[in-house]
Amino acid sequence: MAEEKKDFKDKKDAPPKEEKPAPKADAATDATGILILVILFMGVSTAVGGFFATRGGFSVDGVLNYFLNLIPDYVILFIRRLTASYIIFVNLLSFIFVIGIVYSFIKWRKVEDKWYAALYPTPVPMDEISEKKNQKWERIVAHISSDNSSDWRLAILEADIMLDDLLDHLGYVGDTIGDKLKKAVRGDFKTIDQAWEAHKIRNAIAHEGSDFILTQRDAQRIIGLYEDVFREFDFI
Repeated sequence: MAEEKKDFKDKKDAPPKEEKPAPKADAATDATGILILVILFMGVSTAVGGFFATRGGFSVDGVLNYFLNLIPDYVILFIRRLTASYIIFVNLLSFIFVIGIVYSFIKWRKVEDKWYAALYPTPVPMDEISEKKNQKWERIVAHISSDNSSDWRLAILEADIMLDDLLDHLGYVGDTIGDKLKKAVRGDFKTIDQAWEAHKIRNAIAHEGSDFILTQRDAQRIIGLYEDVFREFDFI
C-alpha cells in the first residue's frame, strides 16, 4: 500500500508532457498542388478559347446569341408578345396620367380663381346698384311704416341683408356679417358702432322670434341705425 501511494504521488508531481506540434506540410506537396491548379486553368482557358474561336472569337453579343439560341422559339415569341403588351399598357397608363394632370391643373386654377375672387372681390360701381338698393330701401321704409309688427321685423331683416351687400361692396370678406364687421377699421367706417348694434338686434329677432319684444318705435330706431350706415357710403 505504501508503494502504491508513493507511485501515485510521483505521478501527480510529474511535469506535464509537452505536446508535439503538428507536422508541417511538405514543400513538394504544395508545389504539386499549385502545378495541378495551373494545368487545370490552362486547360479550361484553352477549351473556352477554342470554343469561341470556332464562333468568330469572344464577344458579349456572341455569348448572348449563344444562350438565346438555347431558348425555344415559342418562349422567345411569348416574351416578345408580353413585352409588346407591356409597352402598350405603359403608354396607355402614361396617357391617362397626363390627362389626369391636365384636368387637375384646370380644376386647381378654377378653385384658385374662385378663392381669389372671394378674398379680393371686385367692387361694383355704386351707380350700377344704387337703383336696385333704393328699391330695397323703399320697401324697408314701407314695412317700418306699417301697423303690423311682423312687417317691422321684416324691415330689420331686409335692412341687415342690405348691410351684408354693402360690406361685400366695400371689400370686407367673411362667412358672416359679424366676421366682416370685425375686419372694418373705425377710421374708414365711422358708423361701425351703429352697424354692430343694428346687427345684434337683427340676430336677436332671428333667434328669439316672437319672444323678442319689439315696438314700432324701437324698430324705427334700429332702421335709423342702418340708414346712418348706408348714407355714410352713399348706399341709399
